[in-house]
Amino acid sequence: MAKRSKKIARDPFMLNEPYPRIAGGARRPSVVLAGKAFARIRDRARLERVLLQHDPDASSPTVASREASLLRQMAVEGAVTNQVPAIRRSAILLLAESPTSENLATLTELAVSGEDLYTRSHALVALGRSGLTLAAPTLRDGLRSDEREERQAAEMGLRLLGARVGPGIVAALRGSERDAAVREALGRVIAALTGKKTPARTRRTSSRDAVRTPRRR
Repeated sequence: MAKRSKKIARDPFMLNEPYPRIAGGARRPSVVLAGKAFARIRDRARLERVLLQHDPDASSPTVASREASLLRQMAVEGAVTNQVPAIRRSAILLLAESPTSENLATLTELAVSGEDLYTRSHALVALGRSGLTLAAPTLRDGLRSDEREERQAAEMGLRLLGARVGPGIVAALRGSERDAAVREALGRVIAALTGKKTPARTRRTSSRDAVRTPRRR
């Protein structure tokens, strides 16, 4: 007995291909969602408008407590997510206005392991704006960066931190620092905070130079 071959249904475009199998069927009834399902989308859209127009030097915009996690998410989203750089910068700086443990952890992670020097620089400035002394070691480590922009951002962050809590925290960092370049940068910060001139650098001489006698002409 001859076996009948299965006829393949063709699509309307006449491409000689079978219909694709769609789980649940090709047609489904519309589903009306409640307003709460779009709350996070509305919050993000509002935050994006606020952050795009936000001036860091002006008064800080109001951010609801439910939007804190969304703000941290926007701060860590990089170029791969097609995030607008200005929105991300404002999100990073705005985290400093609410220095919670979660925000501090996010800013510290961005300052240490951000994907580019701009992200790390924004996070360093934000750590200084937070006014938390816990951020001081991270800012000091930023002075050791190979990138000039990062070192300048770390210095600016220490100035902002010192303006909030006093120059004593910067003086304590300088007293325990052995790197000459970092000590010099910390000295500039202290001078900017106290209005005093940076102490002149003295040339260290070895014991061999100390006992060397001048050559007679």
